[in-house]
Amino acid sequence: MFFYLWPMKYILSLFLFFVSCISFSQNCIENYTGTYAVDISATMPFFDTTSNAVDGVLEDDFREMIESITLIIYADSLSLEMLGNKRVLPFSIRRSIKENGSCDLLLDLSNMPASTEENDMFLTIYEKKKSRLQIINSVDPKEMDNYIWMKIP
Repeated sequence: MFFYLWPMKYILSLFLFFVSCISFSQNCIENYTGTYAVDISATMPFFDTTSNAVDGVLEDDFREMIESITLIIYADSLSLEMLGNKRVLPFSIRRSIKENGSCDLLLDLSNMPASTEENDMFLTIYEKKKSRLQIINSVDPKEMDNYIWMKIP
């Protein structure tokens, strides 16, 4: 009965507003879906600070491990594959609340044992030069925060 009192243009405007809000949220991940590998040369400054690199050259075993990492970003989850192990993490998205962030991935850790802090964890996607990505974790551990990801065909 309430809607009969509203002119059709108000109902249509309200509907379009809700649809645009939903589609805008969904679009923040759209540009990033795909398969990624670690860009070793772009990540090298980080590796130089670890014991895995000597004079800008990675140890062979470590290089093989890094080259085996595959990150796949889907519209509703991400998959991280490394050395034959695969971990899939479902997420919901929002426009990033972090400065210069593009999209926040709000991880659904309900099926995993996690602390309260981890339950509130999210990942922020940052765009880098040459169509590269950096994904920063909102809580510790932050081992992969320094990795630069490149999209692979």
